[in-house]
Parts: sequence; structure tokens; C-alpha cells
Amino acid sequence: MPNKKIAILGAGSWGCTLGVHLSKKGHEVRLWDLAPQVELLKEKRECLKVPGLTIPPDLEITSCREEALREAQIVVVVLPSQVVRETIRKIKEFPLPPIIVSASKGIEKVTLMTMSEVIFDVLEEKRTVVLSGPSHAEEVYRHVPTTIVASSPDEKKMKEVQEVFMTETLRVYTNPDVLGVELGGALKNIIAIAAGISDGLGFGDNTK
Repeated sequence: MPNKKIAILGAGSWGCTLGVHLSKKGHEVRLWDLAPQVELLKEKRECLKVPGLTIPPDLEITSCREEALREAQIVVVVLPSQVVRETIRKIKEFPLPPIIVSASKGIEKVTLMTMSEVIFDVLEEKRTVVLSGPSHAEEVYRHVPTTIVASSPDEKKMKEVQEVFMTETLRVYTNPDVLGVELGGALKNIIAIAAGISDGLGFGDNTK
């Protein structure tokens, strides 16, 4: 597959990790976030939330949405769930590619929509492919064998995202059950917290 021009919205630990991952695969990556975060990344050229994760020189970092999206063939949304709607509204005015990858986990508080539902609600177009773990950013960066899932009702787009992200150590599987994949990614944190509480209270495996 030819290398792609990819815009990543969100420069947190997962956004930076995916940006570096895709850049090392040879894709042309632009990483966008708000100015304070961007200035820190430009100064340090490393993601402080992922120890040891350095930003390669050819990975562009910008706080300008228009610059990040210019000629992008894929947009990857890696933002906190509660700001996804606002951000998608702001980029709607720009030309957007046929594939938007939702790598944000969570459920919108007021509407109870998943992130792909939020994106569709704003754009009114089905162009989203969900990318979900569970996975830890620092382990992906360190090339610890990891599996994630690309999910979409559009098999062609789903397979394209699989090829774009897949490496020997980051294995991407496909699954057409978008809602199941999104809810699995969102609810696993709640289950983990509940399991921790159970352990803290001294209960056993049956309770957990």
C-alpha cells in the first residue's frame, strides 16, 4: 500500500504513540492539538506522558487545524470523548478525506452516543472506522506484541485502516460489530475499576 498523508487530532499519549508508529512506517503524519500542548511537544520533541517516546523530525506538529488537515487522506481522532463533538464541528468546514479513524474511547455524557455515533451525528456521513484496544501506549511504542481491532460496516475502509496501522508487533484485526467494539473499549475501564474495588475490599475471585 502506498504511504498516506495522515492527520492525527489529539497529542496525548495514544495520539503521540500512533503518530510515531505511523511515521516510522513511512506515512506523512501531522499531529494536531491545542497551542500549549503543541509548543511543549515542539520544544521537547518527546511525549512526557510516555517515557522515552521521542518525536521524529519528520513528524509535523501543529496547532492549526487547517494545516493539519491539508491534503490528508486519513484523519485519526484521538481526543478525550467529551471534546470529540466540538472538534468535529470545527473541522467540518474543511475538506475531509473519505476515512476518519475514531481512536477515542468513551461515551458522550448527555447523548450516551459512542464516538463513531457522535462523528456521524455531526458530519451526517458514514466514513468512520473505529480503532480500539485495549492496549497500553507505552507498550506499543516499545514494540511489545499488541492486538487492536479496526471496525466498520464498510469492509473496504476497514481493511485499508488495517493495512495502514499493521506491523509485525501491532496486529490489527477486523470486526464489523462497531457497537460491540466501541462498548468493549469503553466498558473495560469500568470493569477494571470494579475488579480493583473488589480486591481492595478483600473479596475473592467469585465476587470479581
